[in-house]
Amino acid sequence: MKGMFSQLVIQQNQQNEKIDSLHSALDEIRSQNSVIRKQNVEIRQQNDEIQKTVIFLSERYDDALLQISNLKEECNNNKKTVKALESKVDYLEKHIKSASLEFKNLPPSIPETRETLTESIKKLGDVINQPVTDANIKNIFRLKGKMGSPGTVMVEFSTEMLKERFLGSAKYYNKQNKDNRLNSYHLSDVGPRQPLYVSEALTAMTKRLYYLAREFIKSSEYEQCWTANGKVYIREKEGRPKYLIRTEEDLVGLRRRM
Repeated sequence: MKGMFSQLVIQQNQQNEKIDSLHSALDEIRSQNSVIRKQNVEIRQQNDEIQKTVIFLSERYDDALLQISNLKEECNNNKKTVKALESKVDYLEKHIKSASLEFKNLPPSIPETRETLTESIKKLGDVINQPVTDANIKNIFRLKGKMGSPGTVMVEFSTEMLKERFLGSAKYYNKQNKDNRLNSYHLSDVGPRQPLYVSEALTAMTKRLYYLAREFIKSSEYEQCWTANGKVYIREKEGRPKYLIRTEEDLVGLRRRM
């Protein structure tokens, strides 16, 4: 009996130790749970702050998108307005230059006056068999040229028809006299011989379009490019239909067809 009792006491002590260990473990778990709960509270607070920040940034982002959309629309409207104004300015400039021609490499005289310039144009008219009188020239002046070269002479004729006749006669003369095209010696034998160029007085927009058309010719199968009545035309080759180039988009469309 004593032995059994001793054995029971030992087992009881062991169970007590286990129970004490369990109590200690439970206390530690409770302590850890308390810490976890505190951390969870902090995490919730942080999550709340993050959520508020996300909502704030989302609202700001939506505002920014709306502002960008408004700016794009405003920019598109401004582009349309600028394009419309450019078209109006080009139309007015074409009307002003409708009876004007440009003469490049026209020999200068010293002193040079309106009268001396007029005499040069009259003499050139006699060369190409298109007589010009003082009354046929409404305005004439020379633009400032680059260093060492005479500036372009601008001539406004009295009528658009006379301008067309003069330009046509100059082209016909050059076509018939390929070995002696219009040059400075037709007006003066002083100084080096320079080719004379007679062309339409184009507007700024048409000049750019004409330049782009010539560049298009260089990189395409088209061979001819010219201006007439302030408009730009191109043609694939002699005998083929001509195309009126109104805008840069017309050139883009022709390139897509190639």
